[in-house]
Amino acid sequence: MRSVIVLLACVIVMGLGANAATITTQAEEPIVEDGFIVQLLTCASDNENINGPGQTYSGANDDATYVANDRSTQGQTFTMASGGTLYGIWVKHVNWEDYLDNGTWYNFSDGDQITVRISSISETTLTVLSSEVATMAAESGFSGGGDNGTGLWLHIALETPVNLGAGTYAFDLTSYGPWFEMDGLEAGPYDGGEAYTTAAKEDTDLSGASWHVTGDRTFVLEIDTAGPYNPKVMPENPEGSVGILISNEEAEVTLSWMAGEDPDEERGYPVNPDILGHYIFLSSGNPGDDPNVHLFDYVPQVHAEDPYETDPYNEYGPIVLSQGTVYYWQIVHEILNHETGEGYPLGDPNNIAGSVWKFTTIGVIPRILVHPKSMYVDVEGNASFSVTGSAIATAYRWFKVGDPEDIALTDGGPYSGTQTDTLLVTGATLAEEGQYYCIAYNGDPDEGGTPSQPSEVAWLWIPRLLIHYPLDTVEVVQDSHITPDIASGFDMTLMHINNAEGMLPSLVEGVPELGGSGLFFNNSDREDPNNTWGQYATAGDVDMEERGNALTISFWVQWVGNNGDWQGIINRRGSWNNADMMWRIDKNPTSGEISFEREGGAGRVATTLVEDEWHHITVTYDAASLTTRMYNNGTLVATGSGFTYGTGVNSGFKLGCNNDNGSEFFYGVLDDVKVYNYARTTEQIAQDYLAVRGGWVCNYELYDLPYDFNNDCIVDLADFAIFAEKWLDSYRIYPE
Repeated sequence: MRSVIVLLACVIVMGLGANAATITTQAEEPIVEDGFIVQLLTCASDNENINGPGQTYSGANDDATYVANDRSTQGQTFTMASGGTLYGIWVKHVNWEDYLDNGTWYNFSDGDQITVRISSISETTLTVLSSEVATMAAESGFSGGGDNGTGLWLHIALETPVNLGAGTYAFDLTSYGPWFEMDGLEAGPYDGGEAYTTAAKEDTDLSGASWHVTGDRTFVLEIDTAGPYNPKVMPENPEGSVGILISNEEAEVTLSWMAGEDPDEERGYPVNPDILGHYIFLSSGNPGDDPNVHLFDYVPQVHAEDPYETDPYNEYGPIVLSQGTVYYWQIVHEILNHETGEGYPLGDPNNIAGSVWKFTTIGVIPRILVHPKSMYVDVEGNASFSVTGSAIATAYRWFKVGDPEDIALTDGGPYSGTQTDTLLVTGATLAEEGQYYCIAYNGDPDEGGTPSQPSEVAWLWIPRLLIHYPLDTVEVVQDSHITPDIASGFDMTLMHINNAEGMLPSLVEGVPELGGSGLFFNNSDREDPNNTWGQYATAGDVDMEERGNALTISFWVQWVGNNGDWQGIINRRGSWNNADMMWRIDKNPTSGEISFEREGGAGRVATTLVEDEWHHITVTYDAASLTTRMYNNGTLVATGSGFTYGTGVNSGFKLGCNNDNGSEFFYGVLDDVKVYNYARTTEQIAQDYLAVRGGWVCNYELYDLPYDFNNDCIVDLADFAIFAEKWLDSYRIYPE
């Protein structure tokens, strides 16, 4: 039970943004009062909390529990059995080496700050209820560096107490300047009493959490169950607003709350028997998010004849308020004065005030709550897009992004459901590929209904060969030499860094089985003045990545030799910088290794070329799973995970060099370059190669042949012969 009663004035001004909490310290264990949530743990040895027996913090063990000022938020879940108000948090500072109880602050000094968040928790998602910046008070016992302050309890007094109903919640602490660690970071499940970490500072997604190890924390949460709690404004709408729209100007809401519990824990009535009634305070709904609350009404507390049967639930309304408006409200318990037999007057400190709560009434403007998702058509060319509108959305209209104007869709042909929340596309062709969006309306769109903002756009993709350069011809178009893309018209222009006449990439003999030409990039030696150094080709900015949720890049390549540089083969790269590239495939300057990756990214895949030999290279990327694969001559040779495109969406699409400024040139021949807007399968890629070279390819995606002793991807008599050759050979030793 909290021992301090909050003083209430008739008008309360309280901002709900970030406030200034204070961190103080003491050596003594905090006094635990009734209603507090307490978790006091002492580990027998450091290896209960550190990543392996006998290990303490060190550089080699940096992934165990360490969270510095540039890393993630650390938190702890807790469960409220009933409603109450959280007004303070205790945690314990421990030795840098031992991690026996809780956390370590390093380089913390008076005046340093951390952010304290209180959140509700659902599966792997945090919803932040409160966020405050806590400042280390003067004379804290911390002076910067090392283990100063070891053994101290740190108390964070919240500037704005947080009202919580029954359920599971979380608190977490994040530093910005000093280092800060807490032991016992656990991966989940995230029930009451479990520690957690997010993937990034002040993140709310727990699914990608890192820097964690099994364990738990020492903490004390100061909970007050005397005041009103579990506030609700009804009805609640999916988009977060409340109420029912009753006109274009007004909405109707109902308020509810729970009366404070009996302060006599031994007696334990569900409601404090001294509560006579409830003062209801409400803001005026003025523009500018005005938080001032004013006395609105009073309702008595109904007590049952048997105090154990008193229902703490109270409800008031419905009341009519302005639509689409932010309101603040507060409940103050009127408390019985036993000396006078009457309630304390309004404003008396013996009355018990709840926090100021906030809600937004439903508005006349509808919203799109769930947006359509991009998708491929199925094998029959069918797809569908869906949205979810807010409570007042009564009509929908679908549109296709066009040039110069967007197209309002109507039922007919491939389209149906154009005036519902679900658009169906049937038998789609390339004419239907593109971007779609929806607008929701409050009222009839044809008779002045109020529109929402457009939904996010969603792509309809047709799985297809998006780009194809056979590299069999060079054409002159408006004084430029181009080699055509026969799939979509993204023609490659042949280039030389000095625009020297007769120095462009040239056609030579290509892959013999294809019967055509290849494009030769004769970049052998940058120091030879008679050399053609500086040959490449570019199609400019080709945004192939948005044309699907996956990508396949396929080409034949013959590497002729090293030239002292990285050799760009095919890419969307302006420079070696994530913000100036999407992806690239190039060759190592000293070997035959080629790789697919981007600067600073995961999912790199690589293989090796043999000099002067033709190789069929294919790279696939699936953006849904973030999986990359590389194939060499139809065979899967490498798989990576975690790849994402860079952000250089204006990077040029090029052959034969790495950068948009013309540098890091390829020395070799390319033939039959293809780009698909989907990830081709291992079977398809093998067939692409076999259609040219014949023979067979081993499917290493499925390979599971422990008795394939000669590694020819089949278990047959040859493998049995190898097995039989050693039949009954024995190296056993028996007793003499």
